[in-house]
Amino acid sequence: MAGGVMKTVNLDYIDGKWTFDPDELRNVLASGKTKVLILNNPHNPTGKIFTLEELQTISSILDDFPEVLVIADEVYEFLAH
Repeated sequence: MAGGVMKTVNLDYIDGKWTFDPDELRNVLASGKTKVLILNNPHNPTGKIFTLEELQTISSILDDFPEVLVIADEVYEFLAH
């Protein structure tokens, strides 16, 4: 990817649900090197669908990083209503 380095924010399985750590996302973005965030929702391979609250948390974090381009893979968005 043109010399890019992939960083990930892992999903954790806690109390029977997949979740992520917002602080981990913020730390990855805070490196100052992040150019693109790929948001896969529903998540493959877990099938995790981010809740509205989780998406709002992600959006709130991204407000502090206006230089980051978000690529949202929501091809199945209509199935999650």
